[in-house]
Amino acid sequence: MTNLSSSRARASGMSDVDAEQPTCQDTWVTIVRTLAISCGLLLGACGSGGSDPAAVTDGGGDDAPIDAPIDARGDASGEVQGDASADTFVDGASAPAPAILSLNLHCLKTEGTTFATNAARFGAIADRAHADGVTAIAVQEACVRGDESAMDLLAAELKRATGVAWSSRWAFAHKAWEGTADEAEEGVGVFVRGTLSGDEVIIHRVQGSLVRVAVAANIGEGRRLYSVHFDHANAAVRAAQAREIAARALVDTDPGFGAIVAGDFNAKPGDEPHALMLSFGFRDLSTSLAATRIDHVFAHRAAGVAAGSARLIFDGADGPRVSDHPGVLLKLAPAPHETPLVTRVIGRAKLTAGQWLALRGATAPLSWSAGWPARETEAGWKVVLTELTGATGVEVKLLRDDVTWMTGPNATITPGTDTTLEPTF
Repeated sequence: MTNLSSSRARASGMSDVDAEQPTCQDTWVTIVRTLAISCGLLLGACGSGGSDPAAVTDGGGDDAPIDAPIDARGDASGEVQGDASADTFVDGASAPAPAILSLNLHCLKTEGTTFATNAARFGAIADRAHADGVTAIAVQEACVRGDESAMDLLAAELKRATGVAWSSRWAFAHKAWEGTADEAEEGVGVFVRGTLSGDEVIIHRVQGSLVRVAVAANIGEGRRLYSVHFDHANAAVRAAQAREIAARALVDTDPGFGAIVAGDFNAKPGDEPHALMLSFGFRDLSTSLAATRIDHVFAHRAAGVAAGSARLIFDGADGPRVSDHPGVLLKLAPAPHETPLVTRVIGRAKLTAGQWLALRGATAPLSWSAGWPARETEAGWKVVLTELTGATGVEVKLLRDDVTWMTGPNATITPGTDTTLEPTF
């Protein structure tokens, strides 16, 4: 793929290194994998008790073709590009789980690191990703400054280190270090080993002093990764952004709920954004790490994944410092899928461009004080709940922009059922 003239466009979509042809290493991996599968079949036929040949893998990413074209704009001007639903659902008890890295890159700054150049520090990130079998990376503060692009640099280094092309999606959020020599276009992104699909940009509905966005993409095996960077200055804004991502992820991944949310929450364990994720059915896979951390990786409890291991890396102790944040490395282990009680609420209302619906209610995780944003779908504005319990009806109301209440009495929904509401305002 040729270089794009716009630095913002250059940092989004696939890097130009993705178009290269398979290397000799790729060919040998294919040969070895074929021999391994053949040997596994032979051993299985002989009753050797060997492992299932279907479990043999070369450690690659999602090999499925692209579901839809990738938007090359790379900014926050668009949302869904193709099918946002996760890939075909696979039982986590038998499917290999990926290793995931979440890392705030601290823009294009090398201060505080052991590296003199960005190429060198991104090379160290790629080498560690290869060594630990990482198949997906959520990045924050990935910047573009002139001809220098963090996404391009890291894509090239990942290709060098792994011998495999990686694809990516980036979204512009805001200008960083404005008015200084470090001024750059800052955004968030997702890297996937192989070909990503279902990638989209999410522009948060509630914003603080700096525009915040998120990027989501399917990473294979029915899993969908969300790279987030919540507001740094306003606790209420951070909480609203956490509610939006948690709610959106469940709509996107219904009914398999293979949602993984990773990134810089600007909130520690126990703070409201962290607690909101837990209340909506997510588990903190990085819970064993330092209680002061603000970088987290969550997976929904029905996703069929657990933390095989969790480590803080690039902290000067486990790897050189490459940023002002450590990286969160999760080696995921397959786990049985929990079967939650699923409640779906669809709101159909006359709204103008830019307006949206939110759901409040009397029973946790709902509350009357703040709404869970609905996701616009073909059927209407949808909220999916997996943690609403009880045999009796739950009183709820829809709000426009989480400000204006629907008229009339409270509506009643029953946990475990689907309900359509047609509010007026």
